[in-house]
Amino acid sequence: RRLNRVLRSPAIWLQAIVIIAAYSAFKMIDNYGLYAEDAYGLTRTASAKLIANISYVRVGAALGAGWIADKCLGVRATIQVCFGLLVAAYAVFLFVSPSPAVAWLMVSNMVVSCLGFFALRGIYFALLEESGTPRELTGTAVGVISFVGFTPEIFMGPLTGWLIRETRSSGNVLAGYHQIFWILAVLSASGMLATFALRWFGSQKRAAERA
Repeated sequence: RRLNRVLRSPAIWLQAIVIIAAYSAFKMIDNYGLYAEDAYGLTRTASAKLIANISYVRVGAALGAGWIADKCLGVRATIQVCFGLLVAAYAVFLFVSPSPAVAWLMVSNMVVSCLGFFALRGIYFALLEESGTPRELTGTAVGVISFVGFTPEIFMGPLTGWLIRETRSSGNVLAGYHQIFWILAVLSASGMLATFALRWFGSQKRAAERA
């Protein structure tokens, strides 16, 4: 019965979309080192060191997002800002031509995107409370959302790997990265729209309860 109630809730599926988008962005960090090598000519050692250093932002991003969500913007608005950062970052990756002269922009953009998805990972489950999920359904809801939302762990790595291999074999590996950045930009925009939809469903539910 609880599972049926959870599966019938639009809010649960919208939160799953949010997590799919955020987790897909997170999985891209596995390819940032390769991108730095293929697009900007970094050595394997330099790219590995770069990604290791960038990964340190995860602690500050998660804590900062929690503080902003609690003290300033609220959870939904903070998530929307994070997705906005991701869309902007992927737009830069898509429309700025790689060159050693703008390697600083690549690094800055990677930092911005990491801030975005690490922040999202720190707060996206807080949407359960804001969406009005009943306490007795929280465990089931988290299970369903996690089962659906973390599916990028299964498909994102093989998908990005296949795109990179196919375009590398055809002699234009940057086209593969462009396809990946388009996918991530669309997913991030979908996550932002899902958060707006959650706000609308929340307002409708509160209005119905007051009536």
